[in-house]
Amino acid sequence: MWLDNRDVWPDGMWLRAALSRLLGVDDDAPDALLPRMWRQHGEGALFSLYSCRLAEGLS
Repeated sequence: MWLDNRDVWPDGMWLRAALSRLLGVDDDAPDALLPRMWRQHGEGALFSLYSCRLAEGLS
Protein backbone atom coordinates (compact mmCIF):
# COMPACT_ATOMS: atom_id res chain seq x y z
CA MET A 1 0.00 0.00 0.00
CA TRP A 2 2.83 2.39 0.79
CA LEU A 3 4.35 1.86 -2.63
CA ASP A 4 1.04 2.87 -4.26
CA ASN A 5 0.81 6.04 -2.13
CA ARG A 6 4.43 7.15 -1.93
CA ASP A 7 3.71 10.17 -4.15
CA VAL A 8 0.92 11.35 -1.82
CA TRP A 9 2.67 10.47 1.45
CA PRO A 10 6.39 10.43 0.56
CA ASP A 11 7.50 10.61 4.19
CA GLY A 12 5.57 7.46 5.14
CA MET A 13 3.98 9.34 8.06
CA TRP A 14 0.71 7.38 7.89
CA LEU A 15 2.65 4.09 7.70
CA ARG A 16 4.71 4.92 10.81
CA ALA A 17 1.54 5.90 12.70
CA ALA A 18 -0.26 2.71 11.67
CA LEU A 19 2.67 0.49 12.62
CA SER A 20 3.08 2.32 15.92
CA ARG A 21 -0.56 1.63 16.74
CA LEU A 22 -0.44 -1.96 15.51
CA LEU A 23 2.74 -2.84 17.38
CA GLY A 24 1.79 -0.93 20.53
CA VAL A 25 4.85 1.28 20.36
CA ASP A 26 4.50 4.46 22.40
CA ASP A 27 6.05 7.15 20.22
CA ASP A 28 5.01 10.42 18.62
CA ALA A 29 4.21 9.01 15.15
CA PRO A 30 0.40 9.26 15.57
CA ASP A 31 0.71 12.79 17.02
CA ALA A 32 2.69 13.87 13.95
CA LEU A 33 -0.47 13.33 11.86
CA LEU A 34 -2.56 15.83 13.85
CA PRO A 35 -1.47 19.04 12.07
CA ARG A 36 -2.18 17.43 8.70
CA MET A 37 -5.56 16.15 9.91
CA TRP A 38 -6.58 19.60 11.18
CA ARG A 39 -5.44 21.23 7.92
CA GLN A 40 -7.44 18.76 5.83
CA HIS A 41 -10.50 19.26 8.00
CA GLY A 42 -10.17 23.05 7.67
CA GLU A 43 -10.04 22.65 3.91
CA GLY A 44 -13.25 20.61 3.98
CA ALA A 45 -11.46 17.36 3.22
CA LEU A 46 -11.83 13.98 4.85
CA PHE A 47 -8.64 12.70 6.48
CA SER A 48 -7.69 9.94 4.13
CA LEU A 49 -4.76 8.48 2.25
CA TYR A 50 -6.42 9.93 -0.84
CA SER A 51 -8.01 13.34 -1.35
CA CYS A 52 -11.71 13.15 -0.45
CA ARG A 53 -14.00 16.15 -0.05
CA LEU A 54 -16.54 16.21 2.76
CA ALA A 55 -20.18 16.62 1.74
CA GLU A 56 -21.46 20.19 1.97
CA GLY A 57 -22.68 21.19 5.43
CA LEU A 58 -20.71 18.49 7.27
CA SER A 59 -17.44 20.29 7.85
